[in-house]
Amino acid sequence: MEKQRYVPGRKSERFADEAPVRFMVALNPHLLSSHICNCSSEGVCFESEVNLRPGTIVFVAAAGDSRFYRAQVKWAEKIEREGTARYMVGAEYLDPPE
Repeated sequence: MEKQRYVPGRKSERFADEAPVRFMVALNPHLLSSHICNCSSEGVCFESEVNLRPGTIVFVAAAGDSRFYRAQVKWAEKIEREGTARYMVGAEYLDPPE
């Protein structure tokens, strides 16, 4: 994985990644698919079709992995992708991957 440069205020190094990801919003049974933009040992940044508010609990899993990790959305930013509104979401793991 390619390392991204250090960003002040970050707890750990970020790694660029374009891996597929699946996620669910707490209390909502719909499984959504997207991709990771970058990740670290403390959190993950991924795209979403849904605007997730800070504080929202999500469950995130790599595509093909059966284990989901609980995370809390810290920020979401609207982006334009192929004429469709999407959101870049940053979430901090509440149950860090081992």
